[in-house]
Amino acid sequence: MQINELEFIMKIKFLLIFSIILFIISISTYFRNSLNVITYNRQQIKTSQLELDQNILEEPKPMVRILIMADTHLNSNAFQKIKNYININPVDFVVHLGDHTDYGEIDKLKKAQMLLESLEVSYVALPGDRDLGASGGKKNFSKVFKYIEVLEHKDLNFLFIDNSANFTPINVEDFQNYMEKIKSADVVFLSQPIKTKKGSIFEEKYMGSIEDKNFIQNHEKELLIYKEQRDTLLQEIRNSKTKYVIAGDHHKSSNFNDEVKNDLKFHILGGLSEYISFGSTALDQNALQSRRFSLLDFYENKRIEIKEILLE
Repeated sequence: MQINELEFIMKIKFLLIFSIILFIISISTYFRNSLNVITYNRQQIKTSQLELDQNILEEPKPMVRILIMADTHLNSNAFQKIKNYININPVDFVVHLGDHTDYGEIDKLKKAQMLLESLEVSYVALPGDRDLGASGGKKNFSKVFKYIEVLEHKDLNFLFIDNSANFTPINVEDFQNYMEKIKSADVVFLSQPIKTKKGSIFEEKYMGSIEDKNFIQNHEKELLIYKEQRDTLLQEIRNSKTKYVIAGDHHKSSNFNDEVKNDLKFHILGGLSEYISFGSTALDQNALQSRRFSLLDFYENKRIEIKEILLE
């Protein structure tokens, strides 16, 4: 009888220990499965978040990207910042729309050329009116910079019109050549605007406009031809396939659509100079508008977009 009781007690102990072991295994399995579910869910959440972040960050990349600048006036600090930008955000080429210098001396123009070449990317340079002062025309600028009139790049056609000589008609042969080239131009670049935004502080400052009444009286014939050229240019652009007309000179940016041709857009660049000079007076560029350059992007779906990038 004592043996049976002992066996019974041993069986009870065994069953109890076995039950405890089973309970521990069950609890462990439960927690392990729960942990796997939590880990899986976390992974799913991370994957979903990563996909979401990628969708947000992976904007369509432009087929062609052009960096456009104007009114730099030898501001080397601006060029260094633009070079840093290009190193992170590559561009196909750079366009400078004039006023590289204050007065167009040969040594200053050569320094401007060095600044452009420091960007280590292909560029096209138009003169501005300030680049013509020292030689009374384009002589100095032509000695330093090679003039490129048309550039074809990835099935896109770009026309560069030099209308930098304020109040002076474009050479007849050159003008007729521009008229012919406009027909196939996707974008037209000019030294100074042929049209401005209504209501802007520069509404009356464009090719063919004049503020000095004495100058009008003394140069009436030339100014009439100059204004007619501007009107002809604008009309020919409206009749072409051109989508964007881009100019410099104002030191203040503006964007607007043409009121005659709905899909024709105009963009006037902001300035990159340290100062804006008015005779003996100098005004900080930031007093008019913060320093900036522009990006012109072309996408595969034929969408064209222009962005302004603040320098500071």
